[in-house]
Amino acid sequence: MFCSTSTLFSRACALVALVMFCALPARANYDLDEPFISMSAGITLRPPAGGESALGAAGSDEIVKFFSADDNWLLVVRRLALAEPMQLAEREQMGDDARTRGGIVGQAASRMPNDTPGKMLRLNFIPIAGHDGVLLASQYHEPKESRYHQQAIIRRHDRLYYFITFTSPISDGADIQKDEAAKLATELFQSVLDSVELIDQDAIRQDQDRRLIRTRNLMINWRKDVIAKAIVPERYFRIQRNGKDVGYTYVIEELADSVPNAGKVPEVSDPTKALGVRIGMRSRTFPEIGRQVDTESWMWFTFDRKEEDFSNLMVTKTPDDKENFAKERGKSIQRDREVPSIVKNSLGQDEVVSRKQNQYELDVWSIGKNISVPPVHVELPPYYIPQATAYMLPRLVPLRSADTYLFAVYSTDRRAVMLRYIDVEAPREVILGGKKMIATPVVDRTGLEGQKTIHYMSSDGKFLGSTSEDGKLALLPADADTIMKIWKDANLSRPSDVEDSNESKGSD
Repeated sequence: MFCSTSTLFSRACALVALVMFCALPARANYDLDEPFISMSAGITLRPPAGGESALGAAGSDEIVKFFSADDNWLLVVRRLALAEPMQLAEREQMGDDARTRGGIVGQAASRMPNDTPGKMLRLNFIPIAGHDGVLLASQYHEPKESRYHQQAIIRRHDRLYYFITFTSPISDGADIQKDEAAKLATELFQSVLDSVELIDQDAIRQDQDRRLIRTRNLMINWRKDVIAKAIVPERYFRIQRNGKDVGYTYVIEELADSVPNAGKVPEVSDPTKALGVRIGMRSRTFPEIGRQVDTESWMWFTFDRKEEDFSNLMVTKTPDDKENFAKERGKSIQRDREVPSIVKNSLGQDEVVSRKQNQYELDVWSIGKNISVPPVHVELPPYYIPQATAYMLPRLVPLRSADTYLFAVYSTDRRAVMLRYIDVEAPREVILGGKKMIATPVVDRTGLEGQKTIHYMSSDGKFLGSTSEDGKLALLPADADTIMKIWKDANLSRPSDVEDSNESKGSD
C-alpha cells in the first residue's frame, strides 16, 4: 500500500513503479523458462514457460508462484521451517490412504484436494534434487472443470521441507493413465523437478555474521554529535525515469522531541537539547499520464534509537479525477520490563521474583479509503534501525574503506521487518545528471535478492545522487528554483502536521 521509507530513493522507485509482478515471455505450453533462483530460500528451479510470476508475501511460507491465465495452470513453491523436527513419514503403510503414514506426508495428504479422500492417484518415495522426497497426486472437480493436483515434498532435514505444487486442468471424468492432458502435466512437472537444486546457505550465513559484527561496531559510534552533524536542514530532489523528470521531493531535517502531532506537542525551545531528529518529506510523482501521486511523511527517532514515531500519507489522483488515499502510522520502543518468574529459594520452596527483560517492539497501523489491513506487531532485533535513521544511512556509514553491513528495517510496501544490505565500494568515476565525477558508491538493497539502489557520495560525505540497478530511475539533488521551473504548480511547503484521526487525509 505504501512505498518504503527506508531510503528516499526506494520511495521514489515505489511511486513510479507500474508493475507489481514480472511477466514471463510466452513460449510453448510445456517448455521450461529460465531458472528462478532464491538464495534466501535456498532453492532454484525452472518453471513452466508462458506464464507470470509473483513473489510470496514477506513472512509467509510461500516463496513464489507461477501461473498462466491462458492455460489455467498454477505452480507454487513453499518452504516450511519447523520449530520441532518431523519425519517425512513415520511408518510404512500399504494401500491408498497416505494419511495413515503420519509425518509430513500424512499431513500433506490430508490437505490435498481430492474427490476420493485418502485415495492418492500417485504416492512415490523418490530422491528429488539429491534429497529424500515424495510425489503425491490427486484429482478433484471444480464448478467448471476437473483439476489434476501434483505435489512434491523435499526433505532438506527434519526441520526444513520444500513443497512444490502443480495444478492443471484435465478432462472431466478422465482416466489419469490415459488422459493426454494429465500425461503432459505429469511430464512437465517431472521436468520442473529435474531442474530443482537446493542451495548451500552456509556462505550466506557466514557473510551475514561478518556484516553484523561491523554493524554492531558502527552503531556503537552513532553518538548524538555524529548524527546531528549529518543533518541537512533543507533539500530538494528531481525524480527521473529514463532521463525524463517524473516528479520531485522536498525534505527537511531538524532536531526535535517528536513528530509535529497536529500542534499538540510544542516545538523545542532549545533545539540543542532536543531528544532526537525528525525528517519531513513531501513528494509528487506522475507514474503515468494523468495519474498523480502525492505523499507526505514524518519520521522521528531519539538519539539512542530506543524510540521512534513515523507517519506516511499517500493520495492518488486518477485521470478521471477520482481520489484515493492510504495512511500509515508506526511506533517502536525499546525498554526494560519487570517479568515475574518462579525460582527455588534456599528452603527449596517456589518463590516469585521479578527480573528485568529488554523488549524492543514495533507497532504499525494502516488504513485506506477502500481497504483495511490488520495492524503489524513485531519484536525487533538489536540491529533494527528506525525509519529516519534508515533514511540517513548512506551518510552514517564510513566511506573511507570498502566494507559491508547488515541492518533490519521496516518495509512499508511488504509490511514486514526485513534485512537491509549495505555495501560501501571503492571510489570510481561516474556520470550523474550528465556530469562526470568521482564518487563512492553505496550499494543498498532490502532483502538478499532485492533490487539494488546505488547511492553516490562525495569524499566529504555529501549525497550526489542515486540510481536504480538497471539505471532507469535516478534521484538527483536540485534547488527550489529548478523544481519550480520544471513543475509550475510544485508544492514545496512543509508537510502537514500528523493527524491521528483515521478520517484525516492530510492536505496538499
